[in-house]
Amino acid sequence: MRAAVVAVVAGLMLGGCAVGPAAAPQPSLRNLQALRAAEISPLAVGRFTAGPEAPKRKVSIGAAVVSAPGEGTFADHLGETLAAELRAAGKFDPNSPVVVTGVLTRSEVHSEPPQGHAALTATFTVTREGRAVFEKAFAVHTEWTPEWPLNIVQAEGAYTGLYNDLVGALVTDPEFRKAVNP
Repeated sequence: MRAAVVAVVAGLMLGGCAVGPAAAPQPSLRNLQALRAAEISPLAVGRFTAGPEAPKRKVSIGAAVVSAPGEGTFADHLGETLAAELRAAGKFDPNSPVVVTGVLTRSEVHSEPPQGHAALTATFTVTREGRAVFEKAFAVHTEWTPEWPLNIVQAEGAYTGLYNDLVGALVTDPEFRKAVNP
């Protein structure tokens, strides 16, 4: 593990600014447990878009640049994170009449000492048979003490972890659960 971290840091220092794409979404245990405990029908995941203040494909972390996974945007990544969480909990149905969509409205990450921080905000909408039954904005953030030369690696991990946290804020929200109940 230490050798891998040293290799990443050396690559960043020698190779310039690119870190590469963020990892594909993985479900979190906390969200998996919350979704399995929730009495909700399977949901479909619709289109996720980026608001004017949110980055589309790339986010800068100090001198590094992290791109969204695959060919998508960070808004797509949010939708894919939600779908991954729903799939893992057995709560995903692409043909469900209940569809969750979203707009990523804020996405930022800063790794400079003395305090690193990252934040995401998105507005989620739930439609049932084409009629909006829920719309609400959620925000998550995290802070850490950057440690050079790992500050960029720390920032990337904190930033990408917020996508699961944002989905967690949604799926544990009582108003959301009420809106998606059968």
